[in-house]
Amino acid sequence: MARLDRVVPKGTSVVILQPGGNDRRKLAPDQTSEIQARFAARGVKVVLLPNGTLHGLPHQPDGQHPTPEGYHMLAEELVGQVAGALGH
Repeated sequence: MARLDRVVPKGTSVVILQPGGNDRRKLAPDQTSEIQARFAARGVKVVLLPNGTLHGLPHQPDGQHPTPEGYHMLAEELVGQVAGALGH
């Protein structure tokens, strides 16, 4: 939450939010609703990316981050939602 405004600059129209992954690893409370409220107040639309969406994608050896192919597959899955959020 502390870096949210810094990493999502003014003028941003849409963000893709994958909530909870870091929070769960750090045993911190889920702040998804607070994040969504801050974005809504700024007029930023949110496309939620549930953590389960990454299952089945090719991953790097760390087991957490997709490979370039995995990111491409993820982008193909999200493009319609992002376009919809942008009004296209």
